[in-house]
Amino acid sequence: MGYEASLFLEKPNDEFICSICLGVYDDPVSDECGHVFCSACLEGWLKRKNSCPMSSLPCSIAKIRKAPLPLRNLIGALQILCVECKKNYVSLDRYEDGCQDCYVRRLTNRTAAKDSFARGARQTQAQAQAQTSDNIWQSDWVKWAGIVGVATAGLLVLNSSMKHKSRDKK
Repeated sequence: MGYEASLFLEKPNDEFICSICLGVYDDPVSDECGHVFCSACLEGWLKRKNSCPMSSLPCSIAKIRKAPLPLRNLIGALQILCVECKKNYVSLDRYEDGCQDCYVRRLTNRTAAKDSFARGARQTQAQAQAQTSDNIWQSDWVKWAGIVGVATAGLLVLNSSMKHKSRDKK
C-alpha cells in the first residue's frame, strides 16, 4: 500500500501514484507491460486476477520486477512528514528512520539504555567475580587446611616414629 499524498511537502507527480491504492509508490515494481505499482498492491491484485490492472493483459507474479532505478531514486527523494514527530520532513528513503531530530533522540535513548544496561551488567559481573573469588578463596582455604592437616599429621607421625626409634635404640 502506498503513502498518502497529503503527507508530502509538495504534491507528488501523478507519475508516482499507484493506480491500485492511489498512494505514492511503496516499493515500486513493474509488470510485464511496464506499468508501475506498489509491490504489495500488485501482488494482491495478481492473487485475485492474472492480468495487468491497467491493460488487462495476462500477467503473473513470477514476471514482476523492480521498477527502474531512476524512478525509485526520484520517489525516494520526495520529502514526507516524519513518521514519529509529524513536524519535520524527511526524504522517503529515510522515512523508517524518521527525521534527524527523532533519529538523534532514539539514538540518545538507546545509548542511555545501553549505558544503564552496561552499568547493571558491570555490577552483576563484579558481584559474580567477587562471589567466584570468595568461592576460590574458600576452596583454596579448604585445600590449604587439608594440606596443613596432612602435613601436620605427617609430622606428628614422623615425630612420634622418631621418638619411638630413639626409644628403641636405648
